[in-house]
Amino acid sequence: MPATTLIRNAAWTAEWDAAAGGHFYGQGKDVLLADGRIAAITPHDPNAPSPAGAEVIDASKLLVMPGLINIHTHPTTEPAGRGVREDHGVPEQQMTGLFERLQAFKLDQQGQAAAMRLAYAELMSAGVTSVVDLSPPFPSWLSIMAESGLRGWAGAGYAAARWGMSAPQTVTWMWNREDARRQFDAAKQ
Repeated sequence: MPATTLIRNAAWTAEWDAAAGGHFYGQGKDVLLADGRIAAITPHDPNAPSPAGAEVIDASKLLVMPGLINIHTHPTTEPAGRGVREDHGVPEQQMTGLFERLQAFKLDQQGQAAAMRLAYAELMSAGVTSVVDLSPPFPSWLSIMAESGLRGWAGAGYAAARWGMSAPQTVTWMWNREDARRQFDAAKQ
């Protein structure tokens, strides 16, 4: 990103009014970004010159707003279950496919990395700029997070038990303290 970006003539802006203590929607505004921060929001003036060297973005058909924050995401697992959980239901469990799906699919590290990249791209395309990633740690987890450009918090996941299904209507817990300790120690690193 260049040091200066001018977002010109935004159709809509989501802005903060410090005096009123709340947000409001503006129209026909220019938003100047300098060094990654909002430097000014002004009414659009078609005759005003752009700052030298600035990237200029025509926002005449766009909404300009702060980035969204996703505080609970599982990017290393959710893309793999897409289409299964939604399309496969267990009648004895009110049509959820959650428990069966999680038994059927377990991605290896290469699959987790691919799922994570896909999930991050989808989050960014929806306007998310910050995430809390609750993935179980794997070797390239933090480097993929750093490469993504998202502001990320690593909420390393671990489990003391896994669920399983002994019958369609029965979910049981399988406890494994040794594995939980190993996962917990990995999450602390």
